[in-house]
Amino acid sequence: MRNVVWLPLVLAFACTKHNPEACCSTADQCSSYGLSGITACEGTQVCNATGACVAPQCTTNADCTDSTMPLCVNQICVAPQCTTNADCTDQTMPFCENDVCVAACGSDADCTMAGMPYCMTSGACVACLDDSACSGNTPVCDGSANTCRGCVADTECTSGVCLESNGTCADAASIVYVRDDGSDVGDCTATSPCLTLPYAFSKFSPKNVVKILSGSYSVAGTVPVEVSGFIEGSMTTLSGGGSGGVFEVDGLNVTISNMTIVATGSLPMAANVKAGLLTLYGVTLESNIEVDGGQLEVDRSTLQNVNCGQNGSASEGGIVELSRSGMIAVAATGCTVTLEQNTIDQTSQPNNAPMITLSGGKYTVENNVVVSNNSFTDPVSLFSAPDGSVFRFNTLVNLSGENQTATSLSCDGTATAVTDNIIAWNSSAQPQCATTYTLYDQFESLPPGTGNQVGSASAFFTNIANKDFHLATGSPAIGAAAPGTCIPNDHDGNPRGSACDVGAFEAP
Repeated sequence: MRNVVWLPLVLAFACTKHNPEACCSTADQCSSYGLSGITACEGTQVCNATGACVAPQCTTNADCTDSTMPLCVNQICVAPQCTTNADCTDQTMPFCENDVCVAACGSDADCTMAGMPYCMTSGACVACLDDSACSGNTPVCDGSANTCRGCVADTECTSGVCLESNGTCADAASIVYVRDDGSDVGDCTATSPCLTLPYAFSKFSPKNVVKILSGSYSVAGTVPVEVSGFIEGSMTTLSGGGSGGVFEVDGLNVTISNMTIVATGSLPMAANVKAGLLTLYGVTLESNIEVDGGQLEVDRSTLQNVNCGQNGSASEGGIVELSRSGMIAVAATGCTVTLEQNTIDQTSQPNNAPMITLSGGKYTVENNVVVSNNSFTDPVSLFSAPDGSVFRFNTLVNLSGENQTATSLSCDGTATAVTDNIIAWNSSAQPQCATTYTLYDQFESLPPGTGNQVGSASAFFTNIANKDFHLATGSPAIGAAAPGTCIPNDHDGNPRGSACDVGAFEAP
C-alpha cells in the first residue's frame, strides 16, 4: 500500500453545522458549506471532514489506529471511500487508489475509459505513452497530446519511410531504393540502391514502395508507371520527361509524394493520366499536368495548370479532385471536378488567362480563394453544368485596382447553386451567372438575386493588400450565407457556424 500526500479528496462528511470561519478542502465540501472555493487552514493545522481546522492526526496509515478510520489522507485519518473506480462518482476524483478516491490515476488499471488505457506519470489517462501502443493508419504517439496519429516524416517510422499521403509507415520489406549513383543489379536495398525507376518497378510484387534517396534525380524521357504503388522522394527534385510527360499513368493506382517534378523538353508536362489513379501529395509541379481519362487526386501540393479532357472524346469521364493546394489554372471538359480549399493565384503571371474553366461535367467548387492582379482577367467560366453542380463559399479578388470591366463569373444558364461567394473583382461588369447570397465590391451594381449585397472591399478582409482574405471585424460577409446552406468547414478547415459567413473563410 502506497503512503502519499493525496490531492484534495471527496470525504465522508458528518452532519455537523459548519463554522463559516473554518475550512473546506474539496469542491463538494466547499459547496455544501456555501464557500466559493478551497479554504485552507492557517499555520500547520489541517481541514477535517467536518470543516474544522485541527492539528495533524497522521503522516502515514500506520498512525491511524482506529480500525474504522484506517487511512491517512491529507494528515487526517479517514474511513475507506471505495473499492473500485466505480465507487468514485465525483468526476474530479475518478480513481480508487488504496481505498481512497483521487484525482490522478496510479496505474494503467485505473484507466478504464475507452481509448484512454494508459496512465501517465502526471496522473492523466491517455491513449498512448509511446509508438508501441499505436498501429495501422495512426502509427505515431504524439508526444504533446499523447494520442495516436499518422506519420508526417520518415524519421517517425522504424522502416525510415513514411507514406505521407495516408500517414502510414511503409513495411521495411516492401521498399526498394533508388539513388542517382546506384546500379541496376540485385534487389535495390538501402545500402545497394538501384539506378533507374523501371528497374525498381521490376522488383515490385510483393514490394510496392520506391524510395528515391537522392536530392536531385534525373530520368530519361517519359517514365511509364507500370506497377501500382508508391513513389516517395526525399525532398527530391526530379527532372526529365518526354512527349508523354515525366510520368505516364495508364490503368494503375500510383501515389507520388515529397518531391518537385521539373519537366524538360519542347512541350514540358509533369504527368499524363490516361487511365487508373494518380495521387499527388506534398508535390510541387513546375509544369502542367494532363488528365486524358482516369483520375487525378491532389492534396497539399503546388501545381501549374491542370487540364482534364482537353484532347477529345477519349478523355470523357475523367475525374479531378484538388484540395488544399495552390495552382494557376484549372480547365476541364467532360470531367467530374472537385475543387476544395485551394488557392488559385495568377498574381505572378503576365497573361490574363481564365483561372477556372469547367464545361460539360459535374463540379463541386467550394472554399477556394481565386486571386489575380490582371484587370482583364475573366476568372471563372461555368458551362453545360449538370444538375447538382455547385459553386459556393469561394472568395474571388482582383488586386489590379483598375476597372476594366472583366466578367467575374461567366455562365451559360445551366450552372446551379452559385451562392454564398465573395466577388471583389474591381469590375463594373455584371456577372453572367445568376447568383444568390453573394457579396460584391463597390464597383458592381447590385445584381438581381436573393440575398446579394454590395459593399466596400476595404471592409471585407483583414488585409487585402497583403492577400489576407480572412474576414475583418464587422465584415458584411459575416452571417450573410443563405439559411440552411452552410458546409461543415472553411478554407482553413475551421468549423463554420450555424449562421455562417459567405466566402472561403469563416470569421472566428
